[in-house]
Amino acid sequence: MIYDTLFTSALGGLTLRGQNSSKPTEEEIKKAATEFEALFINELLKHLPLSKGLGGKGLGEDVYETIFKLELSRELAQRGTGIKEMIIKAITEKYNSPSGEL
Repeated sequence: MIYDTLFTSALGGLTLRGQNSSKPTEEEIKKAATEFEALFINELLKHLPLSKGLGGKGLGEDVYETIFKLELSRELAQRGTGIKEMIIKAITEKYNSPSGEL
């Protein structure tokens, strides 16, 4: 699953399926949750039309709009929407469960 790869990358090589017994630190979990939230928000923003003329016309406008939406999604994720907290809670609960696997 694509999100397994995302979390594996964000957690610095730790796996979600118990292939590595190392427990991620609170900071690693927070980073992964923030990045996931940013990607989620970015997917929503992809379908939000912006006012024309922000970045010129043609390819420049498309590039500017993509970068703008990516940075906006990161900023919104830093401020929080509640998604990050749910992810952190779920990951923490899974690692604190008797099996200790995600």
